[in-house]
Amino acid sequence: RNKTWVCTVAICGSPNNVVYHDFPKDCLRRKIWERVCHRKGRIGKTTRICENHFEENNYERDIRNELLGLPLKRKLKSDAISSKNLVAREKPLPTPSEREQRYVKNIFCLFHFEGK
Repeated sequence: RNKTWVCTVAICGSPNNVVYHDFPKDCLRRKIWERVCHRKGRIGKTTRICENHFEENNYERDIRNELLGLPLKRKLKSDAISSKNLVAREKPLPTPSEREQRYVKNIFCLFHFEGK
């Protein structure tokens, strides 16, 4: 937990005592996370989304700490996408075709790696 993080989701005003999650490194999933945030402009490498935007089933079970009676770690599953407490859209986002997904992934990966 870090008291200096701010949630990227446009309407979020989360307190400092929540868990913040890094954006995925996978290009396509990162693009999806960016779309649900409803932020204009580029989202940086240190951008986070707080736990208030994820369902319980988005988290891996921390069986070790459960059995030991320790505090549970809030680790997202690799395919988790935020879906709670987001800005409502007037019409739903279209599901991208397979071709569009490949295009977005290729363009984003090129942009991401050339920018380093």
